Amino acid sequence: MEALILSGSSLIKSVEIETQSPRDLKILLEERTPMGVWCQSDGVCFLFDQDGVAYQNASLTEGMILITVKDMRKREIAINHKVDQDEYLAKFSVIKKELRLRGVGVIEFIIPEQSPDEFHSRISYLVAGQSFKTIVYFNLESDPQKQASDLLDLFSEKLSDSQRRNIEYLDLRIPGRVYYKLVPEAL
Repeated sequence: MEALILSGSSLIKSVEIETQSPRDLKILLEERTPMGVWCQSDGVCFLFDQDGVAYQNASLTEGMILITVKDMRKREIAINHKVDQDEYLAKFSVIKKELRLRGVGVIEFIIPEQSPDEFHSRISYLVAGQSFKTIVYFNLESDPQKQASDLLDLFSEKLSDSQRRNIEYLDLRIPGRVYYKLVPEAL
């Protein structure tokens, strides 16, 4: 009976059936809770849960509540299957949490088509009450908490307000280093 219920809806994460008496059953359903939106390179998007399982078609959203992933690799995702390796989701979660704690929002994560050892993120941050956005290049093999910390240290200790207003990109792909490029007006 559990398999029948689970096969009937991808929104159901688990089923527990308890026999109360010969005539009574107690059926407990656990619904999936969205962790984010995962989009394939063809633009088809899915909601995925904490386990990384795609469970419903979705529209591409932009915001900072759910994790948004644009996967540029040529691959297919199916309902009730994992969207990807757990290492991506774990790193995305850590980076989003660490940056959010210090007032930096993650708009989206991008997995490039031809770069298996990196991922990118568009972030949003405030400088003197004004919102700015930039792109950040991350190393998939490096500790995500260390990368987030390095990024935040650069923001708070090394860049002036004027420089933070004019960041073209930040590059954390080389472990222990943070490179950045300012738009030409800031130089």
